[in-house]
Amino acid sequence: AGISMRDAAVVVVGAGGAARAAAWAAVQATAATLGVVNRTPKNARDLLETLLVRAPDRRPATYAGGLDLLSAERLREARVLVQTTSLGMRAADLPPVALDGASHELFVLEMIYARESTLLRQARALGLRCADGRDMLVHQGAASLRAWTHHEPPVELMKRSLSSR
Repeated sequence: AGISMRDAAVVVVGAGGAARAAAWAAVQATAATLGVVNRTPKNARDLLETLLVRAPDRRPATYAGGLDLLSAERLREARVLVQTTSLGMRAADLPPVALDGASHELFVLEMIYARESTLLRQARALGLRCADGRDMLVHQGAASLRAWTHHEPPVELMKRSLSSR
């Protein structure tokens, strides 16, 4: 999406594999601040601790814990929010965080493959820049095809095919 995490305040919601990848990307990009929040606070703290041990020379300011740590002030300061939980896959799901009061500069990445998760609907209603997880799905598939076939996959065709659904 052309968004840089360098020197940015990044928030990752969730503590599973996708959250680990997003948080690692923020550390590697030298984010200024990295917050990891999760429904289970211990899992967020464990994820952050594991990552920082692996990157001792790249230490952003950090916080980790429950969803309640994502205060209005932290949300105003955040420039990138990556939502990695399964919340939002069903139409009845509430978003894991409320975006009211977020900076207009906030970019919201929803790793769910659906175009219209509850979080993305909220972000769009607030006029925030956002993206769903379909590009991630395409590039995961492309990486798998590349690994298995040793040929360059047709990424643009894969994107068009997915967007027609």
